[in-house]
Amino acid sequence: MAGLCLACCSAASAAAQGAPAAKADFSGTWVLDAPKSEGLPPGVEQTLVVTQQGDRVEAQNATKGPQGEQVIKDAYVLDARRPTSRRRASAATRARAGAPRAGPLL
Repeated sequence: MAGLCLACCSAASAAAQGAPAAKADFSGTWVLDAPKSEGLPPGVEQTLVVTQQGDRVEAQNATKGPQGEQVIKDAYVLDARRPTSRRRASAATRARAGAPRAGPLL
């Protein structure tokens, strides 16, 4: 019985490893269903548009309400590498960071 179980598990594992999974594509447009949402002020509309090209995903979130429209854009890279920053603090900022503090520490 144990041999049969081991053979079945081995076969299932081999089958699962045989075909690589297709990469997910997150592209699409989503619209907030305000009547089904809780805690929103009246008149709020929200749309999320996602576009994906390869490992790069861009998201644009547009919110319209009584105070006007706000659009927020974000971009993500899905390659599992740690992001790196090429920005460097200015000389003045680095000098202030090393300066003694004025006043008590919190």
